[in-house]
Amino acid sequence: MITVKSGATKKSFEDLINRISNLYSLMLKTGQLINSSIKQRSQKGIGLNGKMPGYTPAYKKWKKKKGRQVSVRDLTFSGKMLASLSEALIGKNGVRLFFGSASEQKKAQGNTERSPFFGMTKAEDTIYNNFKKEIFNSLHL
Repeated sequence: MITVKSGATKKSFEDLINRISNLYSLMLKTGQLINSSIKQRSQKGIGLNGKMPGYTPAYKKWKKKKGRQVSVRDLTFSGKMLASLSEALIGKNGVRLFFGSASEQKKAQGNTERSPFFGMTKAEDTIYNNFKKEIFNSLHL
């Protein structure tokens, strides 16, 4: 347990705790924004390298037979894979994105092999890094 006797020191310590708490909250919010960006981009048929290639003829035929759209490769059949994409804080200032189950992770790996989608585009990475700098500057850490 930490005991602080000086009122000024105690206030400084409390301010630091509040800034750290705010940092964690902002970093988690950043992870949520990246998560949302990946989902929105993917559902528009856009991967890390631009427009994703169409479905293979066999998969397109099967998917269409099941009543699903086939005009855009949107990584959505049941919606479970993208819905399972989650985020968590790691370390002092990082965020990890992951798929919630082994089966959804396997689907994501297969889709990534065909056309990378999981991650940040250069533009998203720039936005993330600028936002991260703003967070640290605003919290005086």
